[in-house]
Order: sequence, then structure tokens, then C-alpha cells
Amino acid sequence: MSRNALVLNDTSGSQHPGCVLVMRQLHEMCKSEGIDIVATLPTNSRLLRDMAALLSRCDIVMINGEGTMHHDRLGALLLRDAAMMAAACGKPVVLINTVWEGNVVVNDMLPLMSMVCVRESLSKAAIDALGFCSDVIPDLIFSAQISRAPTAGGSCRDIIIFDDVRTDLSFILARYARRMGIPFHRMEPMPSPRQISRYPAWMSLVIMSGFRSQFRCENLDIVRDAGILVTGRYHGACLAMMLGRPFIAVPSNTHKIEGLLEDANLGPGACLLGEDFLKPGEDAIDSAVNRIFELMRDECFVENHKARCEVYVEHARKTIASMFGNICDLCG
Repeated sequence: MSRNALVLNDTSGSQHPGCVLVMRQLHEMCKSEGIDIVATLPTNSRLLRDMAALLSRCDIVMINGEGTMHHDRLGALLLRDAAMMAAACGKPVVLINTVWEGNVVVNDMLPLMSMVCVRESLSKAAIDALGFCSDVIPDLIFSAQISRAPTAGGSCRDIIIFDDVRTDLSFILARYARRMGIPFHRMEPMPSPRQISRYPAWMSLVIMSGFRSQFRCENLDIVRDAGILVTGRYHGACLAMMLGRPFIAVPSNTHKIEGLLEDANLGPGACLLGEDFLKPGEDAIDSAVNRIFELMRDECFVENHKARCEVYVEHARKTIASMFGNICDLCG
């Protein structure tokens, strides 16, 4: 029996490691359920045109929401229009692996969905408040198999810093890294020509990183060998959890990190700095780092943190597999 899916919002072109792993796992999970992906489309100005040419070849349309579906941003509006087009053609549409926050116009797509699966409970609460149903299924990245074993010579005492989707917070993190002599890694790709206004800030962060290349999937050993991660990236927090590493998170542009940590219940090994982080900035990071390193002197703390991470990751893998089984059923 044919089960063909069209996947929207392919974010892997940025080479952001979280996005690359998510799309890789989406392909793997579909394959395991006998679902053939006829095409994956990025969310850009050609989305609706390209989608119209492919709809007749698919049994279902899957929207990979990731961090796009918030505050009626342009990408979210385009995906809403795509969902309406698919539904008008009689295709079941599922929204998976998504954040949901602050939408008004984009809410119009919710009644059209055959399934909505959000990554964390705060997004579910936002959809519940609108009178629609959704399920919490953790980010697809958690279904990836990644070795936890440190590489030879890895100290597991180092600190590494990831950037933030918010430029103002990235600069705080970069300044802290430079002051402390800590590696600063960027997940942000070079801005496209239509994002030229972002180039000066991006270039400044490149300089502050010591001209390090963009952090990619092949750099995971850096996380594997770290003692503590400080991250403004949601997928940085996910990688830390998959590798059982304590981490300190700073705010992002949505509630996705807050929701993840609320669901995972990791205890003191996962520290979230609130918006007040903007004022004390580097001092707040120092205090949190010192507190976690003090806790790490106790081997029981380290093992307990790893165990809590394992519980969440195992739960994620089971529920992700179940979600794709349900998607297969919707293909008819």
C-alpha cells in the first residue's frame, strides 16, 4: 500500500546541527513506518508554488514546526497558507515537532489539522487555551542515537558556550566566553542575502568566536567531552540532555527551553537563567557555573543527573515512535 508524504519546513539547509539531526530522524522514522517522503520543502517564497506541483503525489502533508510557529512570524504565516492549500485538496495535514506561542492569524490552521504534536507542555497549554487538542511529543532530535562516551583525553571539566537566537544575548555569552577564555560556538549560519541587515552583528560574533566555523553535527565530540554547557540554543540543551551533561540555559525567543525543562524535571543539573540574566549578565553565568561545578564534586549528583536525562530521552523515543505509527494510520 502506498504511503507518500510531503514534508514542509525542511530547516536542514542552515546546517544548524539540531535542524540537520531533526530532518535526518524524520526521514528515518518515516522509513521505519513504510512512509515514503516524496519531497521536503524549505519555508521560503517558493513554498506554495512548489507544494502545488507536488500535492497530487502525496497521501499526507507533514509540517515540521520546529521553532517557526510563533508570534505570526512570516514562516508561520506561509505554513498556515500551505496547510490551508493541502486541506482544500483533501489531504490530511499533521503539525509535528513544533513550538506554539503568541499566534493570532496562524491559529486559523488549527481546525484543519488531523494531528498536532508539540514539543513541550507550554506550547500545549497555548493550544489548549484556544480550544484545540494537541499531544506533547518531545523533539525528534531525541530519537537519534548518539554515543555518550567521552573521546580519549576528554577532561569532562571544560565549559563550552553556545550562542543564542537572540543577538543581544549572544553578545553577552560571547563576552563572557572571551573574558573567561572559554570556547564560544555559533550555531547561527551566515545570513542570506535577504537578511543582509543581520550581517554586521553576525560578523562581530564570528570575530568574538575567534573565527571558529559554525558548529555542526561533526563537532558533537566537543559537547561529549564538556563538563558544563552554557547555551542559548534549544537544541544545545537537547544535546546536553542526550549526552548526560549538566547545562545552563539562557532565554530564547520563545518558551521552548522553559517548556523543555519543565517537562524533563532534571533538577539542579539543568539551570535556567531568567530574563533578569540581561542585567547581571556575565555575573549570573559565573554564579551558575560555580554552583554546578560544586555539585559535580559529588559523584552521586553526576550519576543522578545522567539518570534523569536518560529517563526523559527514553520516554521521548517511545512517544516519537508512537507518533509516527499514528501518522502512518492517517495515510489511509
